[in-house]
Amino acid sequence: MRLLRLSIVLLLVLIPTIGALGASKHRKALKMLKLLKEVDGAGSGLDADTVRGLVPLVLVDAAGRVVGTYIGDAGNDVDAVIVRRINDKPVRLIIGGAGFRANSNALLFLYESDDCTGPRLMYPGLGAGSEVGVFPPFAYVAGHIATYATNPALHATRSSSVNGVSEAQCPPPSIFTPPDTCCTASPPNEAQVLGEAVTFDLDTLGLTPPFQLDVPQTAASP
Repeated sequence: MRLLRLSIVLLLVLIPTIGALGASKHRKALKMLKLLKEVDGAGSGLDADTVRGLVPLVLVDAAGRVVGTYIGDAGNDVDAVIVRRINDKPVRLIIGGAGFRANSNALLFLYESDDCTGPRLMYPGLGAGSEVGVFPPFAYVAGHIATYATNPALHATRSSSVNGVSEAQCPPPSIFTPPDTCCTASPPNEAQVLGEAVTFDLDTLGLTPPFQLDVPQTAASP
């Protein structure tokens, strides 16, 4: 009987202590979740990428506005390849410190007609292919206008035109259209991945050079 009374007394002593420990752990968990949410991206309860410390490198303009996400250099140790959304579509662009790089020399358009009429089609990447890739389309820039492919799909083409050429560079039977376009008919090509060409005025982004890489504080030396 005495042993039973001792057991009851012991339980009465321990239960509040156990409850307090549980409540303390719960409060600590809530505090940790609150701290995690403070570094979370907008719109979700928890951003696993941020928690793992995977912060993307971005390039910013003179005012600190994001120009785009860095995905690689352009092969010259000076320029960078970025990806950003244009008209709600991800697009690749080449930028340097002074701004967006012009790279539209000999920009090639292809057509399903044999006289360069109808929708202008272009390669979404840097060359021909028969499979839609994982990277977004590559934009070609002339001045402040970017041209890129949308909705890549398989197309069989019968003519092509190239911009930025002189009449001497467009011998017959090709047809030269002033000031700098040459249309060339060709036998029907095998279907390849092409997208309809669209243009975008980069000035509307409101970005101010110089552009530079924004290195996050987490990448600082200890």
